[in-house]
Amino acid sequence: MSAPHRTCFVVPCYNHGEDAVRTVRRLLGHGLAVYLVDDGSSAGEAAHLAALASAEPIVHLIVLPANSGKGAAVTAGLRSARAAGFTHALQVDADGQHDLSVVPAFLEASVAHPKSVVCGQPVYDDSMPSLRRVARHLTHIWVWFETLSFEIRDSMCGFRVYPLIETMQVIVGARIPPRMSFDIEVLVRLNWAGVPSVWLPVPVTYPQEGRSHFRPLLDNLLITWSHTRLVVSMPWNIPLRAARRRRRSSAHWSKVTERGSGVGLGFSAWAMRVFGRPVALPIAYLVATYFFLTGSVARSAALGYLRRLHRWSGGSTPRPDNWSCYRIFLAFGKAAHDKLSGWIDHALLGKIEFPGFSILSQARESGRGALIIGSHLGNLDLMRAVARRYGLRGFHAVVYHAHSAKFTQTVADAAPESQEDLIHVQDFGPATAMRLREIIDRGECVVIVGDRTPAAENGRCVTASFLGEPADFPIGPYVLAAALECPVFLLFCFSEGRGYRVEVEAFANRVSLPRASRQAELQSLAARFAGRLEHYCRLYPLQWFNFFDFWRKAPSPSQR
Repeated sequence: MSAPHRTCFVVPCYNHGEDAVRTVRRLLGHGLAVYLVDDGSSAGEAAHLAALASAEPIVHLIVLPANSGKGAAVTAGLRSARAAGFTHALQVDADGQHDLSVVPAFLEASVAHPKSVVCGQPVYDDSMPSLRRVARHLTHIWVWFETLSFEIRDSMCGFRVYPLIETMQVIVGARIPPRMSFDIEVLVRLNWAGVPSVWLPVPVTYPQEGRSHFRPLLDNLLITWSHTRLVVSMPWNIPLRAARRRRRSSAHWSKVTERGSGVGLGFSAWAMRVFGRPVALPIAYLVATYFFLTGSVARSAALGYLRRLHRWSGGSTPRPDNWSCYRIFLAFGKAAHDKLSGWIDHALLGKIEFPGFSILSQARESGRGALIIGSHLGNLDLMRAVARRYGLRGFHAVVYHAHSAKFTQTVADAAPESQEDLIHVQDFGPATAMRLREIIDRGECVVIVGDRTPAAENGRCVTASFLGEPADFPIGPYVLAAALECPVFLLFCFSEGRGYRVEVEAFANRVSLPRASRQAELQSLAARFAGRLEHYCRLYPLQWFNFFDFWRKAPSPSQR
């Protein structure tokens, strides 16, 4: 049984004066203990901190005898918090640069992801010095090389929630330098140790009268030395990280961290807006190549799918080798590129074959609404842009936002209208069901995927044969269809040549789940869906974008 989630604040301070006092007083409003670390401040400054701690019982003042550096101060605070029984600590710099209104979001994310470090991704205004901006980008490049990934979006932001057990193990084991390079090195080493990172935006302002203890020459030399240490340590640590990832390869799809960089996705969107699809497409292929080369878990899952498909089809589909696997990654890169294109330049929307348009059009005109079940075969996300192109408004897509937050945000930044009909959920509940019922009652459509088991892994699935082996399919789409009392359609959107083809099939005029035969009905519906998915996998074998172990057996209720 895991320990209760207990979080505190750690605030390192060195001659930050009233900025530190204001920062701590704002944190007190959350009712959590504050570990205020005085890193050898002058007598006058130290007196202000001591007075604050005397007046506030939940402020615990730690005094270091001499200035030892930010890393030493943070470590002292984390160590004291851990000794007091706290499980997590939100590090907040004392200089007042961070917008503390985001604290609740960070605390909630830590509860949702207790084994992860929740990191601030700075959102700067015009007050940031240009040299600082350039220096940060150089550090990002170093860190991406040291981790062989884009998982760490910003390694220098001193606003993050640490899981204390994992963090103290890394700090003690690696003897991380005590000064300005601490924030960078501890995050890289946590990445090497297999600790996932969750990223949330935090607005940052450089106050004109603020104090900075950054020493440009000396601290840049120390940061360079820290990067040198990390690069030298890579041969020993990267293989360990790869081994941990292999052990996690059987994780449920919702636990697989979204890869990629918001910066890279934003650059792709910018290139498409400025230069158009022909220039932006090679960028998508380069990114897909990077994911293929560095994504061992995703490669393994894609190869497993190709092997099963090849056996099931009697050898009529592409051979299950690395070349075919690479082609899936390239097709996925093109699909992501086309999702952006569908909302940004619209040229692609003129190259869509939609033989089932009349079926959906009649469903919309009937006023009954419809539930549309799609999948990760083809480019379902593009379908919402296609629907708008054909005048079929009111297509509401149910999405699990946490699994694709960076890409969703990139599309939202480029085309805000793309977010109008998205329904973000963590798991289905009464509130979501009521909202979907309102949509159907208006005669509109709800789009949901049928090839992902619930994120909560609470047993709401049935087993059906898929490509010759048993696999779990969610019952949610069919339970929802019965509750909504509306027609159900299947929809697939495939890349063909330079355009796309949309296939629509009537699945059920109405789904009924009598109590006496409920399980058998659900089994039959899932088997029918799996059969149609098999049919289209044979026709479009390189367009099922599944990058986790789909045939992984979910634990039974007795095993959880």
